[in-house]
Amino acid sequence: VDINLTVSEKGQQSIGLTGGISGYQGTFVGINYSTNNFLGYGDKLMFDAIFGTRIVNFSFAFTDPYFLDTNSLFGFSVYNRRYRYDVNDYTYYYQTSDAVQLYVRKTTGFSLTFGRQLWRFWRYYISYELENISFPPDEINEDYYYLVEAQLFGINPGLPIDEALAGLIRSQVSLRLSQNTTDDFFFPTRGRELDLGVAFSGGPLQGDFNVIRPYVDMKFFFRDPFLFKGRNVFGFHGRAQFVAPFGDTQAVPFFERYFMGGDQDLRGFDIRGVSPYAVVSTIAKDNEGNPLIDFETGLPRRTDQVLPIGGDIAFMGQAEYRIPIAGPVSIALFADAGLSTVTQYDKLGFSESTNVYLISSTNGKWRASTGAELQFMLPMVNAPFRLIFAYNPLRLTEIFRTKDQQYSYNEPETNIQFTIGKSF
Repeated sequence: VDINLTVSEKGQQSIGLTGGISGYQGTFVGINYSTNNFLGYGDKLMFDAIFGTRIVNFSFAFTDPYFLDTNSLFGFSVYNRRYRYDVNDYTYYYQTSDAVQLYVRKTTGFSLTFGRQLWRFWRYYISYELENISFPPDEINEDYYYLVEAQLFGINPGLPIDEALAGLIRSQVSLRLSQNTTDDFFFPTRGRELDLGVAFSGGPLQGDFNVIRPYVDMKFFFRDPFLFKGRNVFGFHGRAQFVAPFGDTQAVPFFERYFMGGDQDLRGFDIRGVSPYAVVSTIAKDNEGNPLIDFETGLPRRTDQVLPIGGDIAFMGQAEYRIPIAGPVSIALFADAGLSTVTQYDKLGFSESTNVYLISSTNGKWRASTGAELQFMLPMVNAPFRLIFAYNPLRLTEIFRTKDQQYSYNEPETNIQFTIGKSF
């Protein structure tokens, strides 16, 4: 049978304005250009620029989804990013309700990616990244600086601190195996997503530090078989991740450690608020850099700070029961639990003048939140708006003590958050 079809090809180019608010990016606006048929060859080209209260990002990416007319993918990207790391839970020290900036990280680099389908729904990816990571000294919180200094000293013992702050080179290879059988990107009703991966930085790849980061991430979705004829949906999400140094690197970098909290993992907790804490003890110095002497002991005087240090292992689980209300509006009942913990006590970092002492009562402390979300699609940005009402039954309540002071620290019992983007 010969069939003739008359078709009109849809335009493959788009220019868009984006904007929104999230726990990770803060308030942001952006512009992007993309095409799925560059020069008529079916290649993808994308440029993206985002400006926000926490993030500034420029990226350019090219992808050939059928490299050399095969079922393989090849792509590359070039990027320049600036991210401001804030934490609300750090404000116990400053007695303020506003988020406190800890440090700013600037990253410039490129990546190469090769992927191929193994069998139905399964793909593997191999990526290489070369980055320059810098931390402007004048944008590091003065109390957090000593922890940064201690861990940079352990990252590359032969590298001066000022050179490390000016730019660390990361040379990294990532391996990833993925499966995706879900039926919708934003609101799946069935299927699963599975990601297994590991990243190696340094070693034979050179670079300024050596780190390995394996992880596993799983998501499952299915309709409720008992109520409303399968109209409601169950969703489950679990993630486990680990980071460790090797070779000459003697500390897990502070920017590689795991902090949790926020709308993407533990709802009800502040962004990056879930972390172990440590007493960072440093030698007090005068304006000329000379140690100040404690006249009672005759030893250099020390100043102690209690700081969030992040874990080297993190576990997280989420459960959600989504109930469609009408049109694009739905309600989701949720329960989240997770922890960030330190297992490598000798990898916290050290320097000639700074010691880091883990507060054991904050380490391996489970947090849990439960509550409800109101979700609906925003047509202009084509992404869900989420209003989150959370109660945190497992939270950290602690008295932090140093030799000079003590601080009462309580994570929020209830919280209201809003963001743009899917939950998981």
